[in-house]
Amino acid sequence: MILFTCSFKNNIKLIKYLLGCFLLLISYSTQAGLSIERIIIFGDSLSDTGKMYQKSKGWLPSSPPYHEGRFSDGPIWVDFLKEKIKEKYSSQVTIINEAEGGATAAAYEKESWNPTYQVINNLDFEFNQYTKENQFRSNDLVIIWAGANDYMTNGWRDSDSVMLAIDQLITKVLLAGANNVLVFNLPLLSTTPFAIHHEPEKLNELKEITEEHNKKLRRLIKTRSYKHVRLYDIAYEFSNIMKTPTYYGFHHIDQACYKKGYIWRPFLRNHYPSQQMMAEEITFPSENNQPRSLDELNAKEVYQVLMSSSLANNPMMRDAFPSQQAYSHNRRIEQSLELAGDKPEDCEGYLFWDKVHPTSAAHKILADKIFRFIQQRYVDYYSSY
Repeated sequence: MILFTCSFKNNIKLIKYLLGCFLLLISYSTQAGLSIERIIIFGDSLSDTGKMYQKSKGWLPSSPPYHEGRFSDGPIWVDFLKEKIKEKYSSQVTIINEAEGGATAAAYEKESWNPTYQVINNLDFEFNQYTKENQFRSNDLVIIWAGANDYMTNGWRDSDSVMLAIDQLITKVLLAGANNVLVFNLPLLSTTPFAIHHEPEKLNELKEITEEHNKKLRRLIKTRSYKHVRLYDIAYEFSNIMKTPTYYGFHHIDQACYKKGYIWRPFLRNHYPSQQMMAEEITFPSENNQPRSLDELNAKEVYQVLMSSSLANNPMMRDAFPSQQAYSHNRRIEQSLELAGDKPEDCEGYLFWDKVHPTSAAHKILADKIFRFIQQRYVDYYSSY
């Protein structure tokens, strides 16, 4: 009888203890909130939610077939991340996106006469654009994802310049008041449909420069305080998807679902008569002979810039623009403008939307992984939201 009483009392204590732990866990979960209030993104078309579309007066990328100025067939990881944060944390976090299609990490306008570098953005430009009207706060999370355009689009192989640009941006945002920086590395550029089917001779070169970039980036991040600067290994996540594609619902990992360009031919025809569609070498100096930014050009000038040889010869844009010849017959002009087409009826099972950009389905998977990473590193279990 005495043994039974002791056992009963011990069980009651155990139940009370477990109940206390359970209530404490509930209390933590209801109070938990992200320790960040804003996410500020710097990068390129993989993160662009419409900035290049607005900057190019609606020329690039044409929507449709691209989704609302995104370089994909639907929402991208930024959109999905915003949705997940809103669902979990009641709109606690604001997302400010400075990423722009075509942007490079390093600034090349002083190293090359190519006028492309006068109209595309880079990390330094994006930082300056943001700080013109905004300030950083201590609870900001700054995400940096850039470098692909330096290597694959523009053919540069100087990873040290890319590292310097990323390092300088990290320094600037920290000095400007942000306490949290998250830098993404690069998925293997050699695994894109563009590299596989359009520049197979450069596969090894693209693989090596990507691996070199990621190795140097890891070393760079290690020189910083882990409390403030961290690396997100999106290369690992993307590699896992490609190793087990069917697990994620993908059956086509080296083919693009959409195989045409960024500018839609009916859109061009509706805006400019064919006799105006003449490919020309053209520059747009200002009154003091300084080149103007794309923002300052009107729609016709934007079109002519997009037709210039410097952009047409850009490997990533090659299929998006007509050949650089002066056509005297409207029929030949029309033929030269077979730039793009309707959105494919079904991209289910495709990892890549076009030759270099993932489908919305792939973006959603990456967003889930990024969201979990942010939850693990930037959650404050003692804050109220």
